[in-house]
Amino acid sequence: MEKTEKIKVLFVDDDLLLGQVVGTALQAEGYDVFYQNSLEGLTARATACMPDIIFLDVQIGTESSIETAPRLRALLPDVPLIFVSSYTDGTTIRQGLETGATSYLKKPFDMEELTGYIRRYAVRTSHTSIPIGRLRLDCRTRELTDSRSGKPVKCLSHMEYRLLKLLAAYREQAVEKKLIEATLWEKTETPNEQSLMNCISHLRKYLAADSGMEIALLPKQGYMLRPEQEE
Repeated sequence: MEKTEKIKVLFVDDDLLLGQVVGTALQAEGYDVFYQNSLEGLTARATACMPDIIFLDVQIGTESSIETAPRLRALLPDVPLIFVSSYTDGTTIRQGLETGATSYLKKPFDMEELTGYIRRYAVRTSHTSIPIGRLRLDCRTRELTDSRSGKPVKCLSHMEYRLLKLLAAYREQAVEKKLIEATLWEKTETPNEQSLMNCISHLRKYLAADSGMEIALLPKQGYMLRPEQEE
């Protein structure tokens, strides 16, 4: 099987031994495996590797990943998210599923069970590009191109890419500033207002290149990617 055809699995758990065992076993089954042992940098890692399925431990160190899940869902709305945990109480399971998780895998599990979840939920998708009006956003190169001529418009920075992808996921819906900040900055980082304003300004400039879309500020609601409004 060629690498481009492999299902890509992102496995997030702070148990290093478990991560090694899972990674080795899944690679032997023909999957591409990406392992992360902390929540720090997780959204950046997820958008970089563009997985076909995510397994996320509920408790990473002292942090609850249930709080991180909405950011992953916003950035990768079509990617199945499976919570993994030894917690079996109904409240924890309900909280996890309410964040938009696809399912819940209880520990301990065996590899047959894990691969069963992959076969059931993961679908190989190209993740190649996202339509942004008359432009397309390439998810692998972060490049905006004119969908009609194929000509490049701009190669986005990592921050610009994450913000535009987030707004596109909520197309024609207001995205709260709090969610934007949580997507662009990790928990250990302090959101920078000027950086955000610069990022939005740059994206507006790129979209003005005949995309037919605009980023609008809706007072007390947030920012929205929507078709251009006639003045």
